[in-house]
Amino acid sequence: AEVDDLIVTGTNNKKLLELQEMFIAKWGVEKWGDIHTFLGMRCKYDQSKGELTLDVEQKIKDMLKRFPELAKLPYKTVPLQPSQVNKEYKVGELKPLTEIDEYLVQEYPKIVGTLIYIAITARPDVAYAVGKLSRGMHEPNKLHCDMLKDVVGYLRNTISLPLRYTRNPSQA
Repeated sequence: AEVDDLIVTGTNNKKLLELQEMFIAKWGVEKWGDIHTFLGMRCKYDQSKGELTLDVEQKIKDMLKRFPELAKLPYKTVPLQPSQVNKEYKVGELKPLTEIDEYLVQEYPKIVGTLIYIAITARPDVAYAVGKLSRGMHEPNKLHCDMLKDVVGYLRNTISLPLRYTRNPSQA
């Protein structure tokens, strides 16, 4: 078996060192150090503050590079417009697709798949909106394209926003 990514944490430094020595002896792994990236997330841990921050800035940049039309979308301040939360269209009510919408429909499953990964790793602020987008996975329409533009515009605007975990001060 092969392990590409592994995080080992704990509060007992002696036990962590023993575990590291066992990994080196048994599998010849390199001595491990502080974590910097894990599965596409940038990880920073400040032991003195007891603060772990995770971000997916590079994943968002990679998505914008892979789908260049997304980089042209306007910045947004919310991931989903309140007017779109419960909006549904009846057959015949949808406006025609624009050129950018045609592109989004063609790439929709790939883009939404990337957004799902972004949402579940380090961007819970877009999880609800991405869940709404995933409902159009097999037959995206104008409403899905409009929501997708909002989510991507919001991510462009908040690209470096991290997810921050802090230790309970009573456990310091």
